[in-house]
Formats: sequence, C-alpha cells, structure tokens
Amino acid sequence: MWQKFPLKNQKKNQKEKKVFHTISIWLTLTLAVWRYIAVAHPARNHEWCNMRTTLSAILSGYLICPLLCIPLYLTFSIQPSVDAKTNATYYVVNLSDVGKLNNDLLKDINFWVSPPRSVPV
Repeated sequence: MWQKFPLKNQKKNQKEKKVFHTISIWLTLTLAVWRYIAVAHPARNHEWCNMRTTLSAILSGYLICPLLCIPLYLTFSIQPSVDAKTNATYYVVNLSDVGKLNNDLLKDINFWVSPPRSVPV
C-alpha cells in the first residue's frame, strides 16, 4: 500500500503536523492569489485585498484546514514499531480500524476526495 512507510525518530503528533502543514499550504496559496491580484489588477488591489478580506482568508484557513484533515484522522493510524536489530522505534502509518471497514471504503474516499498531499511532515 502506498501509505506505508517508516517515520524514524518522529513524535506521535503526526496528525497535528498534517493540519499545520495544510494550513501553511492554504496561507501560501492565499499569498500567491494576493500577489497575482496586485500584479494583474493594480487598480482594484486595494478594493479586493483590504483588511476584512485578509482576516477572513486567514481565519478561513485555520477553520477549514482541520475539517479537510478529518478523513486522514479517521482513515490512518500511527503505530510504533521497534526494530530488533537497531533497537530504534519507528512509527508506521497503517489503516485504522475505521479505515478497514466496508472493504477499505474510507481509504478509497480519502484518496479521491481529500486534497493532494505528498509525504506527511
């Protein structure tokens, strides 16, 4: 399965890191849109990018991104695994019990519906 890989020397707060990573992507894309507006529409820049729209864009990122990560919370679980040779603890991403229900339906929904992500941070 494409989601199985070891996370060596990682803490158990991987799910929170995914949320913050998604928020940072949201804010980066927001900044890219604002830059495009400033270059392509300089006359309307002050009208479209005022303090109210700025605060609403930032706040919506902090509110919507945790909602976008709910399928990840339900589909996957992070389980510790100890390597006998090196005595190192690895954290492995596997399907959770909820993700295994109904012939991995939640995994498939998460794959096709969730925003694209590369490797968890």
